[in-house]
Amino acid sequence: MAITVVSWETTPNPNAQKAMLSAGLGVPGRSYRTPAEGAGDGLAEALFAVAGVRGLLIMDTWMTVNKAPEASWPAVQRGVAAVIRSLGNGGDR
Repeated sequence: MAITVVSWETTPNPNAQKAMLSAGLGVPGRSYRTPAEGAGDGLAEALFAVAGVRGLLIMDTWMTVNKAPEASWPAVQRGVAAVIRSLGNGGDR
């Protein structure tokens, strides 16, 4: 079954939002402030490939996504949601 983003929550930082997931990822929590820090982590690499994603805090049932100031939230949300949906279809966790 595919994992999905069920909701997005705002944070005090206008360039960060919390994505609540429909199921656990089954992975340990981790945080990456740059794409280079996420190198070797398939999920992080896929999320950083979404235009505008600049930082990640990945937990089992949620993640916080930081975006570039000029990036649009709707576009970032669509890209992140597509990556998360791919997890149930053989995507890398």
